[in-house]
Formats: sequence, C-alpha cells, structure tokens
Amino acid sequence: MNSALEHARALLARARDDLYVVRRLGAEADAPGWVLGFHAQQGVEKALKAVLSEIGVEYPRTHNLVMILELLRAAGVPASRHRIGLGCNHHESGTRRQGAGPVTRRSRALRGARAKSQAR
Repeated sequence: MNSALEHARALLARARDDLYVVRRLGAEADAPGWVLGFHAQQGVEKALKAVLSEIGVEYPRTHNLVMILELLRAAGVPASRHRIGLGCNHHESGTRRQGAGPVTRRSRALRGARAKSQAR
C-alpha cells in the first residue's frame, strides 16, 4: 500500500465482503449465528479502521470495537461517521429462531444491523 487512503479503501473493500456474507447468509433460516456474528463484527471493525487509516491515525492489532471507537473519539471524528446501530428488539421479545445459538452481545448487534439493512 502506498498511502493511508489506499489502505482505507482496501479495508472498506474487505468490509463490503463481510457485509455481503452477512446479507446472503442472513437470508437463510439455518445460517449459523456465529458465522453471521463473526462477519458482522469483522465488517464493522474493518470499516472503523478504514476511517482511522484515512485520517492517519495508527491503531493497534485488535478486534476490540470499543477500543477502536475510543480511538475515533480521541481523534475528533464526529460520532455520525462511526455510529453503529445496535438495536436488538427481536431478541428481547423472544422471537429468535430455534437453534440459533446463545444470545450474545455479538449476536444482538448482528440482528440489529441486519434489521437496519433489510429496512433500506
């Protein structure tokens, strides 16, 4: 990579790949929840790191989204550039599909992100 902007673009391309997996598998009733959660988390992580890269902020090798968000805040990036919808109403109402695995923060975040993307 020659520049921070090229690195940011590469990260966004990979984040789009993760979103593609989430959207495609998310439509399948028997899609493993952990796979969806993994790709949703990876997509968010890569997109947030792309913003950091674009503005020239170095970041550690981490999968900790809270840490990445703190780096964005510390760099003065407006929250509107890195806001993530984490709605999880359908988990709380007990409408999870059977066999989807345990409800975790990751699976709740995924379900909220999927609901938002389907509403578009």
